[in-house]
Amino acid sequence: MLLAGTWATVTAAEIGRLGYLPIQGDMIVLTDRPGPARYRVTQVDLDDLGAVTLQLTKEAAP
Repeated sequence: MLLAGTWATVTAAEIGRLGYLPIQGDMIVLTDRPGPARYRVTQVDLDDLGAVTLQLTKEAAP
């Protein structure tokens, strides 16, 4: 089950450290929070400076 989404912008430098461009369907886990939140990438927008804006949809707990 997916819940309403949020947007996150990732800089070109951060994408370079990541080593790949996130794509629709990728899973992101925020590990710095208690009970790591899991988000699915539902949309990817690349700007002219190399920054990436991701639409993230939180996955409900099983």
